[in-house]
Amino acid sequence: GVCVMVSEIVKYHNNLNEVQFGILNPSEMNIFFALCSKVKGKGDEKLVIPYETIRELGKYSATSNKRFTEELEKMNDKILGLKFKMQSADGKQKTTFVPFPTFRTDEDSQILTVSVNEEFLYVLNDPEWFTRFELEEFTELKGVYTKNLYRLLKQFRSTGFYKVNIDKFREILDIPKSYTMTNIDKRVLEPAIKELSAIFPDLKLKKIKGGRGNKVKALEFSFSKESIPKHAKPIYSKVKKEKLPEWAENQAPV
Repeated sequence: GVCVMVSEIVKYHNNLNEVQFGILNPSEMNIFFALCSKVKGKGDEKLVIPYETIRELGKYSATSNKRFTEELEKMNDKILGLKFKMQSADGKQKTTFVPFPTFRTDEDSQILTVSVNEEFLYVLNDPEWFTRFELEEFTELKGVYTKNLYRLLKQFRSTGFYKVNIDKFREILDIPKSYTMTNIDKRVLEPAIKELSAIFPDLKLKKIKGGRGNKVKALEFSFSKESIPKHAKPIYSKVKKEKLPEWAENQAPV
């Protein structure tokens, strides 16, 4: 890989873990998070990024500029369909927003220009409730379910414990409704745990059963907790306070 990538740390508000990134394919997901890593603490100014940079960060195999432009546009169309939300601690104020109000591709100059929504900036720059992960590690992961589980587990890296209701899990990972628990085991959990065991030491999964028919109700993931190295503390400047709506000041993680 390219040396610069290791230091590209992506962080985001934990509400983002509720977003159904499962509709993105693995390379679109790489590109989206590569863009997030480039946004950092920038204000309303437009972000101008050469295609080459995005290809490198997103581990994107070389395709024609026309094809790459189409891929970028397709990814943004899907992102426009995702529900990005923020809410106040008491849940009474809610905001939905699009991350990139302007998304301009240019096949000739091979440059992508994006403007970043202020709400999304707040999400990416919030120093308290976010998950950071190494983009390098993330892009190496193969499957879309594996990538999504990686994001979720990283959120709980300081406790080494993540419990989730099975219906919520299906929703976040965009698992087809037709999948039985056996399908989920074979196609989602087993491959993901196999791949993620190298990243999360002692990764174990426990299924919580109950109710009628003793069906799986929840999943409990446990792994060795991580001590967060100093260099991984927030590396992005904080968004100016006065720009935030007052309710955002006391936001609680959802």
